Amino acid sequence: MAEYRQADSDGRIPLSYKEYTALRAIFGAVNALEQYHDVLHRRCEGIPYGWRDLRCLVRLSEILLEKILRTIPRKRLLALKTELDNTICEVKVKGVTGERHDECIYVPTQSIVNLAQAATAVQCFGCSRTQEDARRHCQTYKDVQAILPYEFDECGRCPFAEG
Repeated sequence: MAEYRQADSDGRIPLSYKEYTALRAIFGAVNALEQYHDVLHRRCEGIPYGWRDLRCLVRLSEILLEKILRTIPRKRLLALKTELDNTICEVKVKGVTGERHDECIYVPTQSIVNLAQAATAVQCFGCSRTQEDARRHCQTYKDVQAILPYEFDECGRCPFAEG
C-alpha cells in the first residue's frame, strides 16, 4: 500500500519514486515533441487537421507538465529543474541485438549502417550508376535500402557509387 504523504503549507505533495519516474517520462515526451514537431510539419500538413493537432499535442503536453510541476514542493523543484534541464529523451527498440520476433530481427541502426558501408565499399567499387538505375537494377542497392529504416535522399547518383 502506498505511503500517505502530507502536503506542505502551499498544498504541494512530495513525489513518490514511481511518480518521479513517471514525471521524467512525461518530461521526455514533452521534450521530444518540442524538439521534433517541426520535422513533421510538411507531413502533418498533408493530413486533415494534422499540423493543428500536432501543435495542440505539443502545447497541451507542455501545459500538463507545468501543472504537474506546480504540485511539487518548491524545495524539490530547483533540483528537479536542474536534473530535467540536463536530461535528454531517447527512444530505443525494446529488446537486445539479435532478438528474434516474427521472422524479424532487431539490430542497432549504426550496426546496419556500418555493415552497409562495408558491403557497398566492396560491391560498389568502380560503380557509376545513377540512383534510378540502381533502384531498378542493383541488388546491393535494393538490399541495403530494405534493411535501413529510412529512404535514401534523391541525389541523382547512387549513394554508393564511387567518386
